Amino acid sequence: HLVRYCIGRFGTNKRCIILDPFCGTGTTPVEAAKHGYPCYGIEANPVAAFASKVKTLNGYDSTVLRSHLGYIEKSMRLSFDNLGLSELKEDLCDLETTLTPVCIKHISSLPDEQRKVIPRGFICPRPLSKVLVVKAILRTIEDKVIRDFFTLALASLVVRVAGNIGFGPEIYRKKPKGDISAISNFVSIAAAMIDDIENNPIAKQATIVKGDSRSIDQCLSRRLLGRIRCVVTSPPYPNEKDYTRSTRLESVLLDFICDKHDLRSIKSGLLRSNSRIY
Repeated sequence: HLVRYCIGRFGTNKRCIILDPFCGTGTTPVEAAKHGYPCYGIEANPVAAFASKVKTLNGYDSTVLRSHLGYIEKSMRLSFDNLGLSELKEDLCDLETTLTPVCIKHISSLPDEQRKVIPRGFICPRPLSKVLVVKAILRTIEDKVIRDFFTLALASLVVRVAGNIGFGPEIYRKKPKGDISAISNFVSIAAAMIDDIENNPIAKQATIVKGDSRSIDQCLSRRLLGRIRCVVTSPPYPNEKDYTRSTRLESVLLDFICDKHDLRSIKSGLLRSNSRIY
């Protein structure tokens, strides 16, 4: 509501370009795009920038997305049954699709270098296996736009369901989950995303740049010089907050971070708000 108010208050007309130099997962770009304002967002955290791009893309076909959701649901069920990860079948998860489901035969383990950068106890073995199976299924989708859409749904599943994590306001470890209902939860998350696309269409696609807003000239074209009239943002907090830790689990499981070098590289591109940043 605050972003909507600010855009309405300071975005004088639909030709007014809006900038969010710390756009995070896209609150400002989404509101601007929904109301038809041209908007640019800059974000240094790769998984957050990815989320912003997916959320602000226009031109999604909800019918195609629902068919692919049916494909993923049936592929999850076949794969889980084959790998000894079976879940109870629920009628609401029996989705229609014209696509032939795939059965994943083998679970690829998480490489040691990635395991080392996940804080201890953030996810249990069985939920992790299910997440890796879903990731393998998503890789079989050739259309990158569709694959990215459902990868964002998987990121949400990791944070909200699979991981033993909570926020209050810092990320913390919760009671271990021995197992999760991955199918019904993934379907619920993805279906809600598709409903949101249908009910809140993007009027004008935003431009999201993964970069460091301290070097804004490297993030935005020179043709925008003097044309940005409105900045709506929530800057990083100047306190002991490690932003990479807040998104660590999904960043690693979705391959935005593959080792400690990747983690340090991301941290060096953020405004320093933590004395132990490196």
